[in-house]
Amino acid sequence: MPEGATRSRPSYLADNPLVTEWPASEKANLEGRLREGGVVVEYLRGTLRLVPGCRVSGIYEWRRTTTSTDVIEIRDHAELEAKLPLGMASLSGELSRSGRLAVEMTVSGQRVLTGLALSDVPNDANCAGATHVVGALSVGSFRLRAGGTTEASGGDAVGSVGTQGSMRKEETILRRAGDPAVCSQASEEAPSPECASPLQVFLLPLPRFQALRGPSGTVQVAFLSGDTNRSWEVVAPSGVICAKTPCTRWVDPHTPITMRSPVPNTSVTETTEVPPLPDRDDGKPIQVRAYPPNWGRVGGGAAAVGGGAMALFFGLFIAGAKCGEDGSTGGCTTGWVLTGVSVPLIAGGIWLLTDFGAHADVTGGQANGAGDPLARGPRIRVGGTF
Repeated sequence: MPEGATRSRPSYLADNPLVTEWPASEKANLEGRLREGGVVVEYLRGTLRLVPGCRVSGIYEWRRTTTSTDVIEIRDHAELEAKLPLGMASLSGELSRSGRLAVEMTVSGQRVLTGLALSDVPNDANCAGATHVVGALSVGSFRLRAGGTTEASGGDAVGSVGTQGSMRKEETILRRAGDPAVCSQASEEAPSPECASPLQVFLLPLPRFQALRGPSGTVQVAFLSGDTNRSWEVVAPSGVICAKTPCTRWVDPHTPITMRSPVPNTSVTETTEVPPLPDRDDGKPIQVRAYPPNWGRVGGGAAAVGGGAMALFFGLFIAGAKCGEDGSTGGCTTGWVLTGVSVPLIAGGIWLLTDFGAHADVTGGQANGAGDPLARGPRIRVGGTF
């Protein structure tokens, strides 16, 4: 595979991605590396690439299996992300155009890695970025098709598939490898040369990466306070995640999370909802910072609304009194200018009055760093127990 990466959006397909959508040159490179020993890769859900400088021992032994055929159909981008995560970038446009993708695979067996312990993968500069080892590889033949059933008339053949009555299938073969008719000819020693294309890799996470990744389906989140004088309790529907910020936890990014903080010397509890968390699997925690209400916005908003209302009143009064008088152009203009100025003053004041409450922002990066902005939470009015 080239030094560049095959990218997609994050996915929960775990560690067994299909590679049928890879270009032929990339799969040929992978097959060549299989003959040289264990294949070490960097796989962070959205990216899969070989680590060419990381050389390890091991042999991929052929294991013949019962020949089997499977068809995977994809009709929207959610299914594309779930079933072909490495094809999000290259196949999204084709899916939008054709409305349907289908992968037909015939599996003849597996190449299984033996003679390598995961702890034997060196942790040096040559293996920097390594996260997994290819533990096994399913091989066989496949067809990747685009298109679906459409209405038609007559009986003419269209594309690669003929008509049936008043319906016809317009399908285009995007990629293909091998001949499914010969997959059953695999022997105990080797697959048929016409049925040996890589189909799916089964990845084994390295221990050092597993420690950074946390439980499956979770992301690392650093919950922080935007005010050094306040701490927040972090709560999910299942219970308290952490009783006091700062804290770092592994959480399901799809779980609704609330942060709440008691106001000192009162019985009021301020509450804010955490915006949806992004899916990440790079070992870097996501930051969530909660901020208390900004009462300065209330004063500024009230002043702006009051000033705008006065400007509107006097503007309309002056315009009404002067615009109809002869020779009163200056007074008429002043009235309409005051009226025009009142509009942004009132609008800005209303915005400040409705956007002063507690809120939480989501950023990426290390817990003590500024991070990259990912999501800004809505400011929520003060709530709680009195």
